[in-house]
Amino acid sequence: MVSPKQLLSTIESSLLGPTPPTPSQRMELVHAIRHSLPTLQSLLSYLPPKPSDRAQVESREVRLPDSSPISLDDQDVQIALKLSDDLHLNEIDSVRLLVSANQEWGLLGRDPLEILRLAVGLWYTERRDLITALYTLLRAVVLDQGIEADLITDIQKYLEDLIHAGLRQRLISLIKELNREEPSGLGGPHSECYVLDSRGKD
Repeated sequence: MVSPKQLLSTIESSLLGPTPPTPSQRMELVHAIRHSLPTLQSLLSYLPPKPSDRAQVESREVRLPDSSPISLDDQDVQIALKLSDDLHLNEIDSVRLLVSANQEWGLLGRDPLEILRLAVGLWYTERRDLITALYTLLRAVVLDQGIEADLITDIQKYLEDLIHAGLRQRLISLIKELNREEPSGLGGPHSECYVLDSRGKD
């Protein structure tokens, strides 16, 4: 699993550096993109809260993907459930945020409110990194930045696979969600928003 931060760092060092990427950087880039395809495909889509996952967190022992069981104390449980409630985030993902925040800053001895703020900030940072990573890949394909043609071809192939696998529809859904709160143009406040692509299709 490649984190959004690792993905963005790998993309920027490979595509935005002062010199062409080395063979090892290219391999690292391809590896990072491949392992991030599911995350990019479901861009900014997260699992919602789930009663069984909430019960698992309340039991004070949680198993994260590709990880051994993690023991939680009462404060961990309270913060994880608060994250889930505030962000409408799955409870297991909330624990993952706490673990990532601890790896990033070290949470031992910190005030619970500070821990909550750090974890929320990390969640928003991950979302920003993911969007920036996708933007940088699209920009590399569209603009002539002096990147080797075969590397651009590989990136374009990954992007095309992403678009056909549901990224296009996901982007349209996100735009509709942004417009739903403040309708503009023709139609009333409950009218359905439509987004047309270059072919005039919704």
